[in-house]
Amino acid sequence: FRTLLSPVTHEFSRKRPIHARLIEFSRVTGHNVPTDSWPGNARGILDIARNSPTSLSANATSYRASREYPMKKGRPSRTAEAAAAMRARHFMYESPVIFKDPFALDLTSPAWRRIVVTRPLRWFVFERLLRGLRRVGAQILVRSRYAEDVLEQSIAAGTSQYVIVGAGFDSFALRRRDLESKVRVFELDHSDTQQIKRERIGRLGLPRNLEFVSVNFEQESVANALTRSTFDRESPAFFSWLGTTMYLSNSATRQTLEAIS
Repeated sequence: FRTLLSPVTHEFSRKRPIHARLIEFSRVTGHNVPTDSWPGNARGILDIARNSPTSLSANATSYRASREYPMKKGRPSRTAEAAAAMRARHFMYESPVIFKDPFALDLTSPAWRRIVVTRPLRWFVFERLLRGLRRVGAQILVRSRYAEDVLEQSIAAGTSQYVIVGAGFDSFALRRRDLESKVRVFELDHSDTQQIKRERIGRLGLPRNLEFVSVNFEQESVANALTRSTFDRESPAFFSWLGTTMYLSNSATRQTLEAIS
C-alpha cells in the first residue's frame, strides 16, 4: 500500500509537519528558516525574500525538484493512475455523479482496479488511508468537469483540435466517440505513461482521432512537441492543462504557458 499510495500522499498529504518541510527547504536552498512556530516560519521566509530574492528564486527551483516524486523508467505516472482510480470510484459508487468516466477503471493500474472493485479494500484505502485527501479527490473531478464543459462551448463555436497537456490516463477520446470525425485529440505526456496507456486502450479500441505526442516538459516546449504531430497551428485549438505543474520547474511552467498562448 505504501508503494502504491506514495505519489499521492507525498504530494498532497496535509498531515506532514510544517517544520519538516521547512527543515528540508533550509537544507536544499541554504537559507536558515526558523522552525519553532508558524509565525516565525512566515517571518523567516519573508526576510529571506526581502534580503536575497535572487538567491531564493534560484534555489526554490532546487527545492521543488527535491520534492518531485520521480517516475521510474519504463513505468507510467503513478499519480495519473491514482487520479484515474479516484474518477473510477466516483463514477461507480458516488452520487450525484459530477464527472462520468466509465473508462477510468480500465485505464488505471491492476492494483488500483482491485482496490476500487473490492469493497473492504476500497473502504480501507479511500475512507481510512486517504481520508484526509477528500478535497484533492473532489478537485480532480471538478477540474475535469469544468474543462470539458468549456470545451463543449469551444467545439460548438467551431474548434476542431483538443490538446491535453499532461494527459495521463484521461479518457475523453474514448468517451466521446461521437466527435471522432469532428475533433482531433492530441495527448501530450511522458512516453512511458503513453506506452502503458496505448496497451490499456488497445483492449477498448483506439479512437481514430486520438494522437499521442510524447514530451518531456523540462527539455522541450509544447510547441516543438506538436510539430511531430498533425496539429495545425493555423486552426483553432482548445488546450487543457490540469496537472503536472507541481513537478515542473518555474521555467518549464512558464515555457509551457508561453507555448500555449
